[in-house]
Amino acid sequence: MNSKKPSLFGTKESDCKQLVVTVLSAEWPLSTKQVYNKIKNDLNYNISYQGVHKVVKQLVDLSIISTTKNNKYELNLNWLKEIERFGRITKNAYSETKKGLTTRNTKTANIRIYTSPDDFYLILNQLVLKESTIRLASKTPAIILSKETELTPLRKTYVENLLKLTTKGVLKAKYLFSTDLTRKKILAEKDKKAINTLKKLSKITGLRLRHAPLHTVTTLVIGSKDCMIGFASPSHTDLVGILHMSSLDTKEISNIYDNIFVNANECKEFIDEIENELNPANRI
Repeated sequence: MNSKKPSLFGTKESDCKQLVVTVLSAEWPLSTKQVYNKIKNDLNYNISYQGVHKVVKQLVDLSIISTTKNNKYELNLNWLKEIERFGRITKNAYSETKKGLTTRNTKTANIRIYTSPDDFYLILNQLVLKESTIRLASKTPAIILSKETELTPLRKTYVENLLKLTTKGVLKAKYLFSTDLTRKKILAEKDKKAINTLKKLSKITGLRLRHAPLHTVTTLVIGSKDCMIGFASPSHTDLVGILHMSSLDTKEISNIYDNIFVNANECKEFIDEIENELNPANRI
């Protein structure tokens, strides 16, 4: 009896995203209906057409898939290049560690994959509390945006701990955020409070904020022995996938991050430009 599998992947949008990406990895371009049929018939999972349609639109917004001229969909080449680049970094760092070529005695790395935001922020909170230095990247940082409507308890705790510890000088943090998405969200929501927050954050000696174009920013956390890399929705409420490597020498990845960070943009011009757009009376 060939019964349909239960809606294991259909119950969460993050899981549905994985199915859509899986289908488009094997065949492209496809229409929404074709993607839906392949998930339902080829992968044998129960899922609604409306659910697939919603997720496809979200993946387009996240630049994970792109639209062709005939309104079909395929994986975004730039997104694939980002995965390939970070995959090389991860492979090199892991291989070097495994061979015992690093300065640490670590010879293996534990690798886990998370698709739940709560799992991600639980680990992130632990790192913020135990590390002396941490490197972060986010598409839309909750520490800036005052009108973040879906701030989960764990994410809120992480933000509070990050600000408290960097203000006290217990923790040093580098924080890279997306120029494009953060600017878009502040302007769309007329979030004047976010500008004031940015000004205050710029005065915290333990916290260094810079911004860069969207294609250089993904979800990224680097500690002394841990690294989490992945892609998330702008609100971070349904992560597509996070790769967590622990017991790892992060020196190589930290150096790459630092090279990106040092060439990223300072926040002063960003603040001035958005402040002028939010307050037309200030323009000359």
